[in-house]
Amino acid sequence: RALSEKWPEARLKLVEDKANGPAVIDSLKDELPGLVPVPADGSKEARMHAVSPDIEAGNVYLPDSSIAPWVGDFVESAALFPNAAHDDDEDAMSQALKRLQGKDQQVEAASSGQKRQSMEMGAVGARQSTGMGGFSYE
Repeated sequence: RALSEKWPEARLKLVEDKANGPAVIDSLKDELPGLVPVPADGSKEARMHAVSPDIEAGNVYLPDSSIAPWVGDFVESAALFPNAAHDDDEDAMSQALKRLQGKDQQVEAASSGQKRQSMEMGAVGARQSTGMGGFSYE
């Protein structure tokens, strides 16, 4: 609720379809529009490994810390993954990258004989090395 109030322009709210996710969706569906269940394939570590080539190649943008003060903490936490005290941000990032890359849609397109489409993400600024590769940010 608090995140929806903070960012009312966020029309899509992805909820992991695992553990208590279905119960969260069921209890909030009449109050918050845009709740969509997302399957959590494999472990958090496996999901991060699936997107690590993009991170290692410097193809992931992070905003400048002057407009997103959380970036430093995020990069530091990602550098400790999977051994950080908390790994929810990294897990959310791996699922977001998978969705942005259209991997779910690519699997469907390939199975139906349609042409696959890929999404390129450009890199900017200096590379910050992490345990899973590198993030590029200014």
